[in-house]
Amino acid sequence: MLLRELYEETQKTAVLAFGRLNPPTIGHAKLVDAIKSQDGDHYLFLSQSQKPKTDPLDFPTKIKFAKQFFPGINIGHQSVRTPVQALEMLQSLGYTDVIFIAGSDRVDGFQKLFDTYNGQPDKSGKVPFKFNSIKVASAGERDPDADDVSGMSASKMRALAAQGEFESFAQGVPNKKLAKSLYDAVRNGMGIKEPVEEQQLDEIAPAIGIAAVWLIRWAAKRALMPALKLLIRKIAKYAIGGTAVAVAIDQGWEWVKGQIGEQATQFLIDHGFDISLAVILIIGAVVIKKWVEKHGEKFAAKYAESLEQGDLSWMN
Repeated sequence: MLLRELYEETQKTAVLAFGRLNPPTIGHAKLVDAIKSQDGDHYLFLSQSQKPKTDPLDFPTKIKFAKQFFPGINIGHQSVRTPVQALEMLQSLGYTDVIFIAGSDRVDGFQKLFDTYNGQPDKSGKVPFKFNSIKVASAGERDPDADDVSGMSASKMRALAAQGEFESFAQGVPNKKLAKSLYDAVRNGMGIKEPVEEQQLDEIAPAIGIAAVWLIRWAAKRALMPALKLLIRKIAKYAIGGTAVAVAIDQGWEWVKGQIGEQATQFLIDHGFDISLAVILIIGAVVIKKWVEKHGEKFAAKYAESLEQGDLSWMN
């Protein structure tokens, strides 16, 4: 066997990149394309830092989206938090050569770093990695200040998500079908709560109307209308959005009547519901109904027992 053939048989090359992907963008799609353009086994490792403003997506969420956006490539590993740890892992997997893909402005820096430490011991005397070769290649040019999608960066995506600019945010998502779920995940990671606007209420009106009427009938059948009022006050802050309540209360009983009908509205009035409590019941109806379906009978029994004993302190 020729020496060259023997070398090729034992040579094993990994092609990798390391990124934050917070969130993944069409720029990262170009990075993945650059990885796949090189011969070898392909890896994309992800950082694991998380901060609401700069890194809103946690590591498992990034892994989930990256796997959906970029099939056909090995995505991340929980033991890898830095580029050096990525090289350590690849060495443990038997790779002899590495091609590291980086932004054009970082090629020289990474090449110098890897050349300096390849095969060299760290402060503890351990040699983190030793490869036959480490080549740093460019992922290509990208103008971060461009107005079109070619300039879409993760920082711009985060800014758009924070501003509520979904349509612009969606332009930078690798797969438009996942744009809304990624947008929601970024905003959630930033701690931004979605308001329930009047238009959204109109869209779900049939569902909340049905749920509200179901709750009224459930409570009336068991003589639990007073308990339902206490329950609404207790869990209302977890079930509704303030903007929606303000809009609905401003419209008054006519809004309530439009959601649940005249008969159910009159039933609430007859049982001492004011407009704000009625609105909260309706807007939170779907959430409250789910809770009642799961815990309602136990709740009713406890309420009846407490009523007999004259002690309803547990409801406060």
